[in-house]
Amino acid sequence: MHPQVAINLGQWASGKFAVKVSKWVSDWLSGKGAPQAPAELPHHLQRYIYNDAKVPQGYFSVLQETGLSLIGPLHNVGFVIPKGWVPDISVGKLYCRWLREQHGVDTDALPVYAHDYLDSRPIVYPKVYPDAYLADFRTWFRTVWLPENGVRYFKTKDPASLVYLNKIPALAPPSQPANLPSWKKKA
Repeated sequence: MHPQVAINLGQWASGKFAVKVSKWVSDWLSGKGAPQAPAELPHHLQRYIYNDAKVPQGYFSVLQETGLSLIGPLHNVGFVIPKGWVPDISVGKLYCRWLREQHGVDTDALPVYAHDYLDSRPIVYPKVYPDAYLADFRTWFRTVWLPENGVRYFKTKDPASLVYLNKIPALAPPSQPANLPSWKKKA
């Protein structure tokens, strides 16, 4: 609709509506309210988005999962993981060890993808894991990596960062025991 027609239509409907339409049109013509460029994402989230499409269908990467379960949630509570920190390397190495030791998985046989750090580092080829491992990974991440290795990782990098881990609901310790059904098989 042409701006001048919009003003006339607004004046016809009611006085209050005419004022609102005049303001909208004025803002529109002056550029106020125009779409803004999105805020720049932190480096690790840019890296996640850039590399996400490289992970084959039916697989997940450690960066995808740490982006969703750690990097993004920390950003939402006010902590941006500095560019030099790369917790997904620690997570990936230790999850591979877990798969070998606990499940007998030949992790050398897992596929890889070309991962770009978006800086001067060379392309690397981290493992990708079948989607069938996803529940195991998430449980391991929350119950093994985060309390045993994640806390140590963040404490070594910056002890002040530890307070942010407890601000993430999915990572914070439960405030009360879960009321879960019993899964025991009947004899």
